[in-house]
Amino acid sequence: MATLINSVARLEARIRDYHKEAEEMAERISHNVAWYALWAENEWFFGPSKFVGYDDLNAKEYLEPEITASHDGRVTEGVLQKWADLVEEGHPKYDELHTALNEFCARFGKKANSRARISIVKTKDGGASSGPIFPDDLVSLMVAVYRKLTPAQKSAFWKEAA
Repeated sequence: MATLINSVARLEARIRDYHKEAEEMAERISHNVAWYALWAENEWFFGPSKFVGYDDLNAKEYLEPEITASHDGRVTEGVLQKWADLVEEGHPKYDELHTALNEFCARFGKKANSRARISIVKTKDGGASSGPIFPDDLVSLMVAVYRKLTPAQKSAFWKEAA
């Protein structure tokens, strides 16, 4: 049975492993939808969920059909999500990350899957490797404004937001 990773440190190491072995796995690169990104050494490192979520998987095994069938990206997603933040459209790093992923795939003559989604790995100290998701000043301002609203205005706000 395949062993799932058990820490953010192992996730970082597995992304680095993928980065080193990516050329060997290039034929499958366009099939990967869930990617994990790590900022290190002034560049983005990427690894797909189905590879980086398993602790004992190498490039050769990853390409074997029976391994591909028995390893499940949905299982790894459930484990990995606690150590990463999904970067959705509108996130300050969205364009940068998708551009970097496309450039990474292009190194191997491939394109990223059109449904690709990227999560940024949190650092060992619990923060995201890319800094805060949104500027703290903006969030603080929004909270301050909301707190000043009357109960009727808060109710109207939530009706409008829905």
